[in-house]
Amino acid sequence: SLDALTGLTIFGHDSDDEQTLRNYGYAALLTSYLLQTYGNERVLRLYDAYAATPPATVQAVLADVPPDERFAALGLLAQELTPTYIEQTSGIALPALEADFDAWLETQAQ
Repeated sequence: SLDALTGLTIFGHDSDDEQTLRNYGYAALLTSYLLQTYGNERVLRLYDAYAATPPATVQAVLADVPPDERFAALGLLAQELTPTYIEQTSGIALPALEADFDAWLETQAQ
């Protein structure tokens, strides 16, 4: 799901090579879908939205978090911010985008 993918901060950090390949494949297909559907400008606006997240927001999330738990904390922050950023840049709610993406995926498998 997009929510699960959003929560990942790195791929391949565990020993499950098959899951790592699925994550990269899913991310690549999602990127293709976003580019085809919304164009470069909107996809870049999505990246810009993350980059514009105030440092104080990130610092607040990481305060008091042990170093070995920081990736997980950042993943939770991404899951919190992504629905808003998706809607701001694409004009569609995350669940609807995921449904549209899933339908697009079905057409790619044929």
